[in-house]
Amino acid sequence: MKTRKPILVLVVLLVLVFMQGQAEAQFVTGNMLIGDMHEYEKRDAKVTIVEFMQSGRYQGYVAGISDATADILWRLQKNVNMGQICAIVSKYLKNHPERWNESAAILVIAALQEAFPLKK
Repeated sequence: MKTRKPILVLVVLLVLVFMQGQAEAQFVTGNMLIGDMHEYEKRDAKVTIVEFMQSGRYQGYVAGISDATADILWRLQKNVNMGQICAIVSKYLKNHPERWNESAAILVIAALQEAFPLKK
């Protein structure tokens, strides 16, 4: 039993060291978000369960970023709904394919800042 504990600690430490090397600053890129966006845009059509889930992931991602940054990085206007927010982000993504390799969060924020800038 006594020899197992140091070995277990060593294994845990090694796993943590290797995991640290794999860490990235971004989990979702614009390239990943674009695929989900396409499924979101055809949500009214007959879609598969996978396409339906991608559509929901797009809307959920955009909603999460917009909720976390509204009135801090951009000014949310009254009577703007989530459909409009998703449409604004979709338009921005389509107009800026050169940025798709960037963090999806940065792209969502850039779209919302362009549409609803903070007033100083």
